[in-house]
Amino acid sequence: MTRLQTTVDPAFTPCPDPCPEEMRALEARLAEYLPEAHVLKVRRAYQVGAAAHDGQKRKSGEAYITHPIAVAGILGDMRMDCETLCAAILHDTLEDTPLPRADIVAEFGERVAELVDGVTKLDNTALGTGRRTPLRLPGSKITLARRCGSGGRTR
Repeated sequence: MTRLQTTVDPAFTPCPDPCPEEMRALEARLAEYLPEAHVLKVRRAYQVGAAAHDGQKRKSGEAYITHPIAVAGILGDMRMDCETLCAAILHDTLEDTPLPRADIVAEFGERVAELVDGVTKLDNTALGTGRRTPLRLPGSKITLARRCGSGGRTR
């Protein structure tokens, strides 16, 4: 298994930017309430997530990373914090990519890794039911309704 480069390196381009318009729109919304450093951290989560999901497509043919960006957009509309937004973008990486949890911890901190882990564990518990299941993230006041299953992914 090839190890993904996730440490911050300005010369490193993880992959072609699969959805630049969506990311710019998200950054503009986040800039309304988050400090610039936090918006840049969310941008970095996008870069890591895009690299991790490189080559994965949704059934629609779109790059898979469009889904995590959409999730982050919903949470951005709710004015969630930087850690929650980074976790939203990275939420399928542990389950669907070779990105190690240790890399998420090193780059984004233990809290983001816990959130990503929590979503992965909840998803694995409920997988295959084909119905909407309320999910509460550990340590969070947010309850999500999620349709269990493949989420439109193709591999």
